[in-house]
Amino acid sequence: MPLITLVSSYGKSYQVETSVFKQSELISSLIEDLNLDIIPDAAAFPIPIRDVTGEVLEKVIEWCTHHKDDPVEMEKEEDSDCVLYPLSPWDEAFFEALRASTTIATMDTIEAASSLEIICFIEHAQKFIANRMMKTPGVDEADDEVAEDPTMLRKCIDW
Repeated sequence: MPLITLVSSYGKSYQVETSVFKQSELISSLIEDLNLDIIPDAAAFPIPIRDVTGEVLEKVIEWCTHHKDDPVEMEKEEDSDCVLYPLSPWDEAFFEALRASTTIATMDTIEAASSLEIICFIEHAQKFIANRMMKTPGVDEADDEVAEDPTMLRKCIDW
């Protein structure tokens, strides 16, 4: 499989198989338009990825590499009153590691996926965020906990 070279905003280069970025509408179009899939030395023609740092691009490449054999179109789920959106354990761990990271912001990776037109990445991120929101206690639930424990209230307003 031919390789392409992606260059981050700070000039860090990554050589990746062309098949890895089939999820990216932008990179797929570039590969097709420039015939990079049939040129033996396609890696010699770097593709600059503006406004995306090397760390963020590495995470996007990691996600795309894991999902390179997935269909480009995600199955549309029926609207339902489901409690949580299904995510694979790998995706759950990937986005949880991003959330917990002190150096890479989840929003930066989502913005990078958006600029590279990786729709499935964005949809997976949305599911992860929605699941996190559903697991977080609401204001009413937090108020109930405070009302039940006056010492907790004192801690909250201890000036």
